[in-house]
Parts: sequence; C-alpha cells; structure tokens
Amino acid sequence: MTKPSAIIFDWDNTLIDTFPLLWAAHNKVREAMNVPAWSEDEARHNIRLAAKDAFPKWYGDRAGEAMKVYDTHVRAHHLAQMEILDGAVELLTYLHALGTPMAIVSNKRGEFLRAELSHTGWGKFFHIVLGADDVQGQGKPSPEGVIAAMDNLNIPAALRANCWYVGDTENDVKTAKNAGMIPVFIENRPMLDPAEIRALEAKFAFKSARECLAYIKTLS
Repeated sequence: MTKPSAIIFDWDNTLIDTFPLLWAAHNKVREAMNVPAWSEDEARHNIRLAAKDAFPKWYGDRAGEAMKVYDTHVRAHHLAQMEILDGAVELLTYLHALGTPMAIVSNKRGEFLRAELSHTGWGKFFHIVLGADDVQGQGKPSPEGVIAAMDNLNIPAALRANCWYVGDTENDVKTAKNAGMIPVFIENRPMLDPAEIRALEAKFAFKSARECLAYIKTLS
C-alpha cells in the first residue's frame, strides 16, 4: 500500500470534538420548536446530517426559525467548547511535512468551520476548507464537496482512487465511496458499535488519529 495522494478530512469528531456543543444547540432548537429533546444516542445518530438538509425535514416551514436558534447558540459558544482529539496535531504535522495535499469537507456551516480552524492555528495544513453552505447541492454523503476539494487540489483523475476521505460516521464512508475515494474511518468517541463499524466496510478503520498516523508511517 502506498501513501495517499491526498487526504480530505471531516472535521467534527474526526479532528476536533464539539459534540457536547452541538447536542446542546440542537436541544435549544427543539425546545424552541416545542418538540422533545434528544437523548445523547439520538443526537449522535441525527447530527451527522447537514443542518441545511435536515432542518426542512425535521421542522418544515419553521426551518428558518430553527436555523437562527441553532446558529445563535453555536456562534456564542463553539470556540470555548471545542477540544482537539488525540493525535490530530501530530497526524496533520506529519502529513504536512510529507507534502501531502490536505483539505477539509464538513457538513458544518462554513463560517463556524473556518472560525474553529483559525482558533486551532491549523490553517497552514489545508489547501481548501469547505463547509456545507460552501457547496452547491446537498451535503454529505453527496460527493460534491469532496470532488470540489479534489478539483481545488488539482488531483489528476488517475490519482483520485488513491485519495483518502477520513471521517467518523457512515455518511463519511458513503461520501468517500460515492466520490471514488478510499474510505477511512476514525472512531474517536464512538458514534457506532463495533458491528456497525465492520458493516461500513471502510478500507481502513482506526481508533484515533494517533493510530491512523502510526499506520501511515508504515506506508512506502
């Protein structure tokens, strides 16, 4: 196995953890919409979708109102409530030193994604950063975002099958497959049980970014 030609990363629960914030933000919305709050398990299942795609399904003609409540909570709290996940800095530093082209494609709103990236000081690692509202059409698992990122990275068609998309949910694995990329799963704080992880049929599955880094170091 050779080193990847490029790596595109998901963001939340792949490189950083903002789950407590997002859970709280969604439950603020649900309170405002007068619907039951989500349990932790329900939140972990549901927040994998881009809000721009999910809110119209969940809240109908009140989706715009719901989005304002959500955005207000996230904007007020997200930089104070994000945590860098184990091994993320080391993984990105190593890949950057190798000259591996890197990008981020997330279902998070671009405004929040870029603010969080700036807060980490990781801007130098990534050639392009795309949030859900930076991409025309639907969010993941639609492949438009990662295809746009590969276009921006100038990855030739012949090398795209050797590019990784790295994420933490089944949507990320589906995104990679839909784009003709290698799907790489990083578990971090588990969103799925072991049987579900195996069923995803990702090319590689790692417990953390640190474990992913150890594997990459073995590649030629």
